[in-house]
Amino acid sequence: MSDAEHDITLAEVAARLHHSARWLQWQLAEDRNRDHPVLQHHHHIGRKPLWTEAEFALLKTALIEQEKERRAKEKSVRPGWKSSSATATGTSTEPSVLVDTQSACAAVLALRPGQTLAPKRSTSSAKSRPNTSQKSSTGSSRRARLGLRLIGT
Repeated sequence: MSDAEHDITLAEVAARLHHSARWLQWQLAEDRNRDHPVLQHHHHIGRKPLWTEAEFALLKTALIEQEKERRAKEKSVRPGWKSSSATATGTSTEPSVLVDTQSACAAVLALRPGQTLAPKRSTSSAKSRPNTSQKSSTGSSRRARLGLRLIGT
């Protein structure tokens, strides 16, 4: 068999495309599930997909065209990176986590020296744990190591 007839493995094809073998496997699997697959330019020996140089060239061309179409579609949906649809940009219309973070930060900044915030215990966990005066050496050492103080509620 000459070099021109040499079969190229999935790992070699992926490396030539500057991607991982898993990425290529995912691309081929996704393409197989489409109505009109465009990336199936390979042959099999057993279960192993292999490519010739010509098949690799067809695959690379198909991937490039697919990427161009995806980018053109993305650009038409988001001209100037603006979109009226929140899902088109991948952003959520739900309140930002930043608001929760800012309120938590404000609460910490409002603390006086020596004062700490006690986490709210759920009613089910408060009922399931008896209130004992014995302190576990493990628990107190963990609190000390983490710099935590026990607060009565």
